[in-house]
Amino acid sequence: MNYTEMGRVPGTWQLVYIATALPCGIMIDRLGLRRSLLIASVLVGFSCMMRGFAQGQLTLLLAVAFFGLGGPLISVGAPKLISIWFNERERRLAMGIYITGMALGSITVLSITNSVIMPWMDGDWRKILWIYSSIVFLSGLIWLFISSHPESREMEVNLSKLERPPQGQVFLALFNLLPLRMTLLMGICIFLHNLGLSNWMHEVLQTRGLGAERAGYWASIPTLIGIL
Repeated sequence: MNYTEMGRVPGTWQLVYIATALPCGIMIDRLGLRRSLLIASVLVGFSCMMRGFAQGQLTLLLAVAFFGLGGPLISVGAPKLISIWFNERERRLAMGIYITGMALGSITVLSITNSVIMPWMDGDWRKILWIYSSIVFLSGLIWLFISSHPESREMEVNLSKLERPPQGQVFLALFNLLPLRMTLLMGICIFLHNLGLSNWMHEVLQTRGLGAERAGYWASIPTLIGIL
C-alpha cells in the first residue's frame, strides 16, 4: 500500500467517530457507564482483531472503520466516569492518570512492536494484532470485574433516575459558551497535529533513513515528554 492508501485507511475511523459521537453519548446515558465501556472494549478489540484477518485495502478499511464505533464510547465514557467516581480534589489526579495511561500505551507499542514483538512472532504482523486485541478484551474483563462493585451499581441506578433536559437544549446551551467554542477550535488544531504528524512520525523518520526499530524509539519521545 502506498502512503495515500495508508492515509485513507486510518482516516476512516475518524469519519465514523464524527457520525457516532453524539449517538454514543446518548447511548451512555441510556445504558449506563458499566455496560457502555464494556461494549467499547469489545468493539475496539474486534476492530484490532479483524485487521489481522484483512486480505486487502477494503477489508482493512472496514476493520479500521469499526474502531470508530467503540472510540466515542471510551472518549466520552471515561471522562464521565472520572467526574462521577472522584470528588473535585481527586479528579485532577484521576484525569492525569487516565491521560498518562493512554500515552504509556502509545510509547510501549512504538518501542516494542518492531524491536521485540515482531521478531518474537517471526515477522508475522497479523499475530501481533491478535495479541494486542486480546489485551483489549482482557481490559474489558478487568473493567467488568471492577464495575461490579456494589457502590458502582448503586451509583448507576441513582444516575438513571435523574431527570435530564432535552439533548438539543443542552447542546445549544453548551455551544453558546465562548470557552467551549475556543476549546473546540483548540481541539481541531491539536488533532491536525496529532493525526497529521505524531501518527506518521514513525514513517517520516524511516523515510529519512532510520530503521524501523530506531524510528519507533525516536517517535515515542514526544509522547514521553507529554507524560512528564
